This record gives sequence, structure tokens and C-alpha cells, in this order.
Amino acid sequence: MPRWPDIKIGQRILLGFGFAAFLTLLVAAVSIYYLRGVGQELTSIAEQDQLLLTNALELQVAVEQESDGVRGYLLSGDQSFLEPFTTGQSHYSEAATELEGLVESQENRQLLSDINTLHHEFLKIAEEEITLHEQGFPQSAIFLWQKQGNEIKGDLHASLTGFIERQEGVISQHAQEAQSQQNQALVIALILVVVAWVAGMAGGIWISRSITRPIKSLVSATQAISKGDLTTRTSMSGTDELTTLGSAMNQMVRDLAQSRETTENLTAQLRDLVGTLEQRVAERTHELERLEELGRAIIDAPHDASTLP
Repeated sequence: MPRWPDIKIGQRILLGFGFAAFLTLLVAAVSIYYLRGVGQELTSIAEQDQLLLTNALELQVAVEQESDGVRGYLLSGDQSFLEPFTTGQSHYSEAATELEGLVESQENRQLLSDINTLHHEFLKIAEEEITLHEQGFPQSAIFLWQKQGNEIKGDLHASLTGFIERQEGVISQHAQEAQSQQNQALVIALILVVVAWVAGMAGGIWISRSITRPIKSLVSATQAISKGDLTTRTSMSGTDELTTLGSAMNQMVRDLAQSRETTENLTAQLRDLVGTLEQRVAERTHELERLEELGRAIIDAPHDASTLP
């Protein structure tokens, strides 16, 4: 696996974009998964609450259907009114059975048990009055139904109403909890976005510094070289473009330093040679001056001899 300094600059930039894209997709996936899970859970709770409330209302409707059937039969003696009574019992049984599977809290189970007990007493009184009517005592059956039947029906209706109101309160509470969970999910999603943003910024800064740091080193070395300091070297490791450029610059500076040293040596040698030549010229000039004086002395010697007395 290549080291980071060995990765080309273009590849680093691509890796940076890839890292940012990966973080974005990861945050989006996690947020969608979490929000979807919360949404499914809330939907399931809402559906269960609505189903529970619907079945509770079905109990109330079934009781009214049973009551209307009994009252119609007792008042008219028409056997067709017993059909709604029987149908109401079937509807009540189905709704009660489904409610038993939906109710979870012990308090609600107790309320449902009390409602079923009252309903059982309600059916018992209804069947007694129907039997009394069939035995030829319709007025007594009607009187007893209006007294006992309506009383137990009132208790049953009150219990069902209380149970329904309780479930409506539970639904309202669940709605508030659902809103709270949705807000919490949004907060978590925002936190994930912020974390991804911070991680992306940190990765971007790290990649940027991995590129700008060697560039600054090259700029500093170039400025020092421009001022004549040929001892400056760039210290970079790796095989990327900037490291290659730094190595080429170091080689160039070494070549310049070697050229300067060679030039200085040649200049020193030339200076020595010029000094030697100047010394020889001076010596030769001095020698010529002596010869000139000697020549003048030789020329002047006969003239001086002829002037002697």
C-alpha cells in the first residue's frame, strides 16, 4: 500500500472528493434508515391505536344494535327484530376478540374485562325478557327491559365511553411522543450532518496542507536561492510531483553551487596568473630601464673622453 506522500496530487484531490462523497452518502443512508425506522414504528403505533379505537366503537355500535333488536321484538313481537340482536352479538364477539389481542396494559385489560362482564349481564337480561315475552307476558317483559335492561345498558354504555375516551387520550399521547421522536430523529440527522461536515473539513484541511506545505517549502527555498544562498535544500519525501520538483531544484542548486565553486577557482587561478604576469612585466620593465641606462652610459662615455684636457 503506497504511503500518503507517494500518492500523486491529482489522486489526493480525487480521494478528497471521494471521501466527501462517501461521508455524504453515509450520512444520507443513516439518516434515511433512522427516519424510516422511526416512521415505520410511529405508523405501526398509530395503526394499532386507530384499530383499537375502531374496535371499541364497534363494541358500542354492536350494543346499540343488540338493544334495538331486543326493544323492537318486545314492542312488536316480530321475530325479524331478533336478527339484529343476533348479528350484534356476533359483531361484539369479533370486536372484543380483536381488542383482547390489541390491548397491552393491565389497566386496559381490566377495563375490557369489566365491559365484557357487563355485556354478559346485558345479554342475560335480554334473553330473559325475550323468553318472558315468548311465554306470553309481553307487558312484563317490556317493563322489566325498560327498567333492568336500560340500567345495565347505561352502565355498559358508560364503561364503553370511558374506555373510548381513554384510548383517545392514549392516541393523543402517542401523537405527542411521535412528534417528539420525529424531532429527535431530525436532531440526530442534523448532528450526523454536522459531524460529516466537520470530518469533511478536517479531511480537506489535511489534504490541503499536504499540498501547500511542500509548496511553501519550495517557495522559501526559491527565495533563499534568489538571494544567493546556494546551501538551501528542500527536505521532502515521497514520489509525488512536488517531491520530484523539489529533488530537481536541489539538483539544480547543487549544480549551481558546483559551477560557482568552479568559477571561483578559475577566477582565483586567473588572478594568480595575472599577478604573476604583472610581476614579470614589472621585472622586465625594470630590466629594460637598466639596459637603457647602461646604453646611455656607453654612448656618453666617448663624448666625455674627448672633452678631457
